[in-house]
Amino acid sequence: QITLISAGIILLLLIDSLPQAFLRLSQPSKDFPVPLPFVLNSMTGNMEVLGGDTLTVSVAGFGELPDSIHIYWKDKDKSGTAAVAQKNELYHHTFTGVKRDTRYWAEYKSPTWFSAWESITTNPDTIFVTDRPIIQELQFTILPPTYTGEDEFQHPGNITDISIPEGSRIRLTGKSSKTLDSAWLFLDEVPNVLYVQENKLSGTFYIKSKTNAAIYVQDENGVRNLHPPNYRFSIIPDSPPDLIVQNPNRKFELDESDIIGFDIQTSDDYGFSNAWIEYRIKAPDYLAQDTTLYTRNIAEIQRDVKSQQLYHEWNISEFSLAPEDELHIQVIIADNNTLSGPSLTYSPILIGRFPSLEDL
Repeated sequence: QITLISAGIILLLLIDSLPQAFLRLSQPSKDFPVPLPFVLNSMTGNMEVLGGDTLTVSVAGFGELPDSIHIYWKDKDKSGTAAVAQKNELYHHTFTGVKRDTRYWAEYKSPTWFSAWESITTNPDTIFVTDRPIIQELQFTILPPTYTGEDEFQHPGNITDISIPEGSRIRLTGKSSKTLDSAWLFLDEVPNVLYVQENKLSGTFYIKSKTNAAIYVQDENGVRNLHPPNYRFSIIPDSPPDLIVQNPNRKFELDESDIIGFDIQTSDDYGFSNAWIEYRIKAPDYLAQDTTLYTRNIAEIQRDVKSQQLYHEWNISEFSLAPEDELHIQVIIADNNTLSGPSLTYSPILIGRFPSLEDL
């Protein structure tokens, strides 16, 4: 009786597989697939993206699904794998910054040695990458203003911080990895159209103040560069001249020689346009005053010499100064800035006084 009960239990356990077993026995020459606990299907298949883009692939599972599977990928240079968790019978994996054609597939390997199957996989699919245009061989030519007397100079495109003399023009040249339809230079987000010919781009522009720049290109298929090169332009200002009056002192006495000797040191970034003296004649307070502002040219200035020492002699005998009269003098130097200047530098007021009779 116990034997009959045991046989009945075994029969119940095998009843579902008996038809399959009889089918296999009836066709001994035919290969039958190994029954699997689940299957995996790629939902995204082959895909097309632009170089550098990010995309997500999805794999659907049917059956008794594991908590995670592996996504394998391979391009011409490297390969890799990533564990992907199951969520709602789907497995998702994100590829970031895809730059090359990439084959990918999902795979789950049997966790036991004694298994009728080794692994469950999807068919390999391919991510096809369309190259974006890449800007190459960028170069900037800096054209300083004519008045500076400075020669144009080159700035390589791989250095992003560019300092230029105030008032300079900038000529940009470069190439692209693909034939271009259009190109733009954005200056603080304001677009400026560049000239394009085949894969070359060029343009000339003018920058007045500190500016951020970015360069965009678009190929014949309407595809733009992903990471535009960025630059920071800063302006080297044309500073006013430096000025030191060594002689006379800020307060000095006039004497019967009627000669004032000036010893002036001055320097500038690029040169000078003029130098002169402004002065007033001041009488004692109890007399009427002359409010006129007079000027006297300093002819010794050399316009193209950036640093110089001036010796200037002034004969004031024509003024017929009386005791207690004063000359209030200021030396002024002008640089040669023809764009926003000239810039002027003023000395402190120098006071030359003719001694009173009491002083004498």
